Amino acid sequence: MCDPPAAEICAAAEAGLRVEEKGFIVTYEPATRSWTTAWKWVGGNAPEVLHNRIEECPPAASVKASYEKELEI
Repeated sequence: MCDPPAAEICAAAEAGLRVEEKGFIVTYEPATRSWTTAWKWVGGNAPEVLHNRIEECPPAASVKASYEKELEI
């Protein structure tokens, strides 16, 4: 249950969220509790090679145990 001022955030989360930026679109589906990301490529074409520098951002120390447990499922 949400208390103001977070009520607006909770209402948005229950209805679903969509964030559209220059390079990507992110949507949250509350029914499945899942996020989907779609990248926008220049001219509609993906680069031949992605140059990712970080494969994963580590979770905060306070949630690391629950994060690792969720990955085991």
